Amino acid sequence: MNKTEETATNWSSPLPPALRPWIRMAIQRRAVAPPKLYRIFPNMNCEIFINCGEHFANARCGEPLYPLPLASVFGPKTRSYDHATGARSDWFLLQLTPLGVRDLLGCPLAALVDADHDLTAVAPGAAVLAERIAGASQFATRLRIVEAWAMARLDGAAIGSRHSALSRVHAVMLNRPRTSVGAIAAQLGIGARQLRTIMRDEFRISPKALLGHARFEHAWATLFHTGSISQASALFADQAHLTRAFRRYAHLTPNQYRRLKTSGDAIRNGVDRGLAERMGIALY
Repeated sequence: MNKTEETATNWSSPLPPALRPWIRMAIQRRAVAPPKLYRIFPNMNCEIFINCGEHFANARCGEPLYPLPLASVFGPKTRSYDHATGARSDWFLLQLTPLGVRDLLGCPLAALVDADHDLTAVAPGAAVLAERIAGASQFATRLRIVEAWAMARLDGAAIGSRHSALSRVHAVMLNRPRTSVGAIAAQLGIGARQLRTIMRDEFRISPKALLGHARFEHAWATLFHTGSISQASALFADQAHLTRAFRRYAHLTPNQYRRLKTSGDAIRNGVDRGLAERMGIALY
């Protein structure tokens, strides 16, 4: 286990049932450790990131890193990117569903794909939220601040048929990445054409592409937990297809990823770039 993980404290919690169609999870992390640079894998999450420490990021690997403001919106990424920490890591992260992006931030998820924004530019009224979260050190207090903000934003919000589907489509597709597009549409109670229209308008990505991301996420999570390439390839035709997915999304082979994890890098959805360099694993 590396020094960042040894000295880190993490808190996480699902939000109350009344908010779960909009907010998936709240996470807080604190650590004091030497600066680190991480390669983060593509993902279809949208997150509000409250920066109380020393954090830097870019939207694509190889681009210049920039210091994060007090509050950022991390859009979904279809490509790998970098995140760096200084000596002090201290952040609070709010993971939104696509419906949460629409109703809490006032824009479709599609408007945020492959980009990061200052939260106040996306939702000007959220500036006070960021300041209040940053001023509260305890996870439970920050969680109560988020709950009150979300409930006030959602007061009187109406959920139509499209929003009803949107509140479930992301979770269903991520949980069933081998299911056909038609079967997913049927489970949601909508037609396949309507599902594709929702994906185009709200996600800016096709159902097939999202399922590809979901299969890869399932694969690296399985490899992280089990170390078994055979188990990680369960959602693919064979291990050759798994390797192609890893090269496409992570710029690594499954075996290289496994070596990095068994060597002490505990970052779940990415890898420590310094550790990779020391092991002679090129992150192209």
